[in-house]
Amino acid sequence: MSDINGKKLYVTSAKTDADGKYAFKNLLPGTYTVAIAKSAIKGKMPTKNGAGLDSALLLNQEETVDGVDYCLTDTFKVAANGTLQKNLGLDSQYNYLRFDHLPNLNFGRINLIFPESKTLTNQSGDNQVVVDDQRSAHPEFNDYYVPYQILMGLSVFQDGQNAVGLQQAQLDLRERDSATPIQLQPGQDTILYQQPVDSYTSKTFNFDDSAGNSLIKMLVPVPSSLNTIKPTQYTATLKYTIKNAP
Repeated sequence: MSDINGKKLYVTSAKTDADGKYAFKNLLPGTYTVAIAKSAIKGKMPTKNGAGLDSALLLNQEETVDGVDYCLTDTFKVAANGTLQKNLGLDSQYNYLRFDHLPNLNFGRINLIFPESKTLTNQSGDNQVVVDDQRSAHPEFNDYYVPYQILMGLSVFQDGQNAVGLQQAQLDLRERDSATPIQLQPGQDTILYQQPVDSYTSKTFNFDDSAGNSLIKMLVPVPSSLNTIKPTQYTATLKYTIKNAP
């Protein structure tokens, strides 16, 4: 609310319920602005519809009060005994990030009798990971995005009867023009990518060389009591996760 000189006056505060709704009750008639602490909405942005902003929250309108930066709505008037509803919806940046393509891995077959470790190469011809970063289409929200990480996790290998095998196998993925592979063992997670600050563009990971030869390998140690290998087909899941960077 503003005084006669236009200076904003603090009136009251509210917290959301489990559904994200909140209300200011018993307000005097007048002109008001709703403010949300900027620190609370990092990685979020106002909801949008096809025609433009759907939320009344304007991230490009800010004010600092007692050292805290706030994002503001436009002003709106409250009449005596009146009720006014406003959408101050916020969208997670996760809704603007997606995997556009993930590789299908197939390492073929091996003879069960081999005296030393074997290195198998992905035979599917599919060696790309593509992340579609749609945040770049909304530069007005740049100050509210946060860098993200991509995590990779490899499950254990199992056969059709859910028996575990290949316990000591290792998956190596090396990007084109990189000398250092990303290494994963069953049951392990690792970071595939840490996005730089202020770099809101889509990202493609090419795990093959310039001639199209796969740089996705699996190292299979010889069978042992610690590394079960039977005449069966083993499968595992490679899980990719996008999360806000710490």
